[in-house]
Amino acid sequence: MKQRTAPPQALIAAADSGVIDFALLQQIAREACTSQESLLDDLADYVARSYDAGAMSYDAADRAMNAAYSLSVQEKYLAANDRTLPSLVIEVYEAFDSGEYHHHGDTKDIDPEVKYTKPLIKAYLSSARDDA
Repeated sequence: MKQRTAPPQALIAAADSGVIDFALLQQIAREACTSQESLLDDLADYVARSYDAGAMSYDAADRAMNAAYSLSVQEKYLAANDRTLPSLVIEVYEAFDSGEYHHHGDTKDIDPEVKYTKPLIKAYLSSARDDA
């Protein structure tokens, strides 16, 4: 796995707002001389690490990943990126998505964030360390 770097502050701020504009992603990618996919994957890694370290709340991380995922499934993004979804965005998005609701068979006292999101983020971070 490629060594991930912290995404530019403008991308973090957009994700925190809940909406990442495709034109902004294009501009940041041009300025950083990197791919749009790499930027979004860097963002996903940053969110996972920040959440795991307690520097980002579940709600903020979930909002950021919803923004990244929403952008990555837009036609503009897909058309510009060989119709390929950023793999880390999908993995980290699904970890936070799993914490949004009670799953079939879970009792009301089960906290989906604790049962699903936290272990999935730990597993992602463990595999990222193993790949480094």
